[in-house]
Amino acid sequence: MGVTMATGYYPCWEGRVNQDIPPQPTNACPSQALFSNRNLRLRYWLPDPPGNNFPALQTFWERLSTGITAYRKVAGISGPKLFSQPAAGATVAGWLQAGDSRRQSHSPNWSGASVRAVSGGTFSQVVGSWTEPEVERCGTYNTTQEFRSSIWVGFNGHASFADAALPQIGTSQQIVYDNQSSGWQEKHWVWFEWWANTEDSGQASNVKPIYIDLDVEPGDTVLCGIELVPGTNADPSPFVARMCICVEHLDETTQPPSLRKVLVMPFIVHPPTIDDRRVQVSGASANWIAELPHFLPPVTQPFLMPRFGPGPTCDSALEFAHCVAARTPLLGQTMDTEVTLAVSRRINMFGLQADEDTRVVPVATTRTPRQSDTEFAIRVDGNGS
Repeated sequence: MGVTMATGYYPCWEGRVNQDIPPQPTNACPSQALFSNRNLRLRYWLPDPPGNNFPALQTFWERLSTGITAYRKVAGISGPKLFSQPAAGATVAGWLQAGDSRRQSHSPNWSGASVRAVSGGTFSQVVGSWTEPEVERCGTYNTTQEFRSSIWVGFNGHASFADAALPQIGTSQQIVYDNQSSGWQEKHWVWFEWWANTEDSGQASNVKPIYIDLDVEPGDTVLCGIELVPGTNADPSPFVARMCICVEHLDETTQPPSLRKVLVMPFIVHPPTIDDRRVQVSGASANWIAELPHFLPPVTQPFLMPRFGPGPTCDSALEFAHCVAARTPLLGQTMDTEVTLAVSRRINMFGLQADEDTRVVPVATTRTPRQSDTEFAIRVDGNGS
């Protein structure tokens, strides 16, 4: 059934929510007990353990399932007008230089890492985690402008692919000037969407981000994943996206420090319908991205990418971990391989100088060499740094 998720800017999304939620975890019945029971996993749409043949995915599964202090049903809230729509005439494939086989590529709004589902296969699952960054203003700006950024994991966007459809889940960061308080405010949000190329039909309402009622703040660990699973009679598509997100917050004001770990229970998102045609789900690539969101009218000034990390000379980086995707010959079949960053494309974000000449300046740079097959970092200097 379709579920109304949010009010305000983003009224609804196509999908299903499991109306059943497990009893809250206790010391006598910790979250590991829920995840280790196959019947309960089926009841609550939880992922199965990948097993020791897929060590990176198994490590993420164990990290996700351990130490949860609260379960929560997904619920939407109103959020900022944050769009991932490209500028007129652009496509996602164009941003990432479609068909470019180099290990390094450049984009005006993406940075991060991407892997392909090679040998004729497809990806059925992508997972990842990061530490929510502190963000700072940078460069030249005025009080009418806003700083925006998004961090997410998702499918597609590596190169050309059918229907340009990107299921995504992650967090967003916003710095905006508040006239009432005469000061700048930093805000953080949790969101998901199934973006689709709507170049021919404008910005369709069913591909805008949906903001989730879940607190996140700098220093928190965010764990999330998307799995492409067979639809049911309640779904209009043979394959749908099952998403989940979990936020870990360490409260250091207590002795000893206490961990609050909230899991938004998995929920179903349908691929959107564009111009009376439902886009096809594709797992052509998996991505771990820090993005500069594009603006849409009536916004008159482009959003600026903030610097990640405190202080004007900060050398902090956005740290991604648990970067792994599950490959399968065809959607609906059993996965046969896990793919990590051992063979990946790194994406660096750049911006043009103010005089619009051919020189470019780095906005976000993926650090090399890689730290491990499942971890990497991005230095985010922001616009105008």
